[in-house]
Amino acid sequence: MPKQFVRDLKPDIPVESCFAVEERKALKQYRGGYFFTLRVGDRTGSIDLKYWGGGEAEVGRKYRSLAGGDVVRVAGRASEYGGVLEIAVNPPSGSVEKTGSYDIADLQKASPRDVGKMKAELKGVIEGVGDARVRLLLKDFFDDAEFLEEYARAPAAASRHHNYAGGLLEHVLSMVRMAECVADIHPGLDRDLLVAGCILHDIGKVAEYEIGPAVAYTDEGRLLGHISIGHKMVAERIARLGEPFQDALRRKILHMILSHHGRLEWGSPVPPRIPEAMALHRIDETDATLKHVLDAVAGGAPEDGWLRTRDRGYVFTG
Repeated sequence: MPKQFVRDLKPDIPVESCFAVEERKALKQYRGGYFFTLRVGDRTGSIDLKYWGGGEAEVGRKYRSLAGGDVVRVAGRASEYGGVLEIAVNPPSGSVEKTGSYDIADLQKASPRDVGKMKAELKGVIEGVGDARVRLLLKDFFDDAEFLEEYARAPAAASRHHNYAGGLLEHVLSMVRMAECVADIHPGLDRDLLVAGCILHDIGKVAEYEIGPAVAYTDEGRLLGHISIGHKMVAERIARLGEPFQDALRRKILHMILSHHGRLEWGSPVPPRIPEAMALHRIDETDATLKHVLDAVAGGAPEDGWLRTRDRGYVFTG
């Protein structure tokens, strides 16, 4: 059957197509039995799929048979709930089955920006860093052509924002532009340190994710997470570079990586304790949030103009 793309789905139409599983959410109980939600997508966008089943054992088997990174063939119906389009699957007429028959070009997402141009932009940013010690560290990473390719291919997330090949680099360059504006407004900030924080804060994501039909977590990513992976990567480089990195600079750079999620409950082992780390957290959060919301708006809004986003509630688009 011809591929149905997420961007073309409308309420109350049948859905029979393949999608990549981006995220599997918890199995839950409802009045009629048990259900679970998958975040699925293709190269045009993402959508929630809700599988409505009966007994816990039966639905649980189906739930455990699926995982992030799988490709599934779906038979269901597009529906709208709370202003958000989703796919409803109601067995026995509806189904979700893992499949190996698909065209990866239909599913794999990539940045809309030219990757070669983004790599050149990153190189220019690094050359423009005034602090020779900070520039040395950045060049130690990004003068390595193999590592630059890994970084340029990495996603920024498995879902929510920039969850595609090249997404990390796109996200980082947006953050750098914001950081430069913030540093102009607040000259008391260390501009070079803030720019370095933007470039290095998510560096662990080169090992946290792998790109297939969808973005999936690696075993290392699930067990260690990108913050601890990134901290280790940067700490090892600093140790190798040695004398230029006095303890104060080393501590600040590593602190920015560890604290960029902002709160302990959001995954940072320590909250931001220096101005540059506080700015980095807000810049990161702002770019991720706006990308998430603008992508949702671009996907189409209900007739009343109120769009319900996954984590920011209702957004007026009228």
